[in-house]
Amino acid sequence: MISFGQINSHNGWWFTPRDTVHAFLVFAELTNDPEYNLPSTNWQPGQLPNNADKFFQTEINQQLSAIITQYFHEMSFGNFVLLGDYYPQIMQVDYNTVAQGYTGIDQIYTQLNNLSGNDVFTANGLSINNDFDEWSSAAQQYPTAQAPNGRIDLFITLWRVNSRYNGSQGFASGNVPCTIKSKTGIDRLIYLEDKNSDPLGEIKHE
Repeated sequence: MISFGQINSHNGWWFTPRDTVHAFLVFAELTNDPEYNLPSTNWQPGQLPNNADKFFQTEINQQLSAIITQYFHEMSFGNFVLLGDYYPQIMQVDYNTVAQGYTGIDQIYTQLNNLSGNDVFTANGLSINNDFDEWSSAAQQYPTAQAPNGRIDLFITLWRVNSRYNGSQGFASGNVPCTIKSKTGIDRLIYLEDKNSDPLGEIKHE
């Protein structure tokens, strides 16, 4: 007899609905993309977006100003804290190396892993080896253990342009195998395109 009595929405789906999760954010673009030079108010080709520091806060303080951190903090009445930080350079993948329908995310993993040194640091000095692995994922809706498991808890990629991917403007997946320095995978991956006028909306959905 199989029992599912331990499944409970109070445990969340992919993450605990309580406590703190840190997200690692990468801004990326496909060079040689047919849409590479399309104008954008907040994000110029080959650069980070103008609002790169407005997505996540690295810590909670009296002034909540980062849109994603602020949203989840307010909606959970401070019970769920989604912090994060971004890699301080835009990551570029050649359009011609990505097959139609694919995202180019594997090339991002490889580039990060091939950076010099044994670690990758964010704009505010957080370590990919030490600061983004605080939870051990469990089966969906089961309790999540607050202990590192050698995998990045949450990895988000926001593409300035990526017309290779022919799916929706956002998707999410779990349990992604990859090597980035000391990490052996990603527990939760979210992919977004800048064409989406509301990245927060996609993150809420995913």
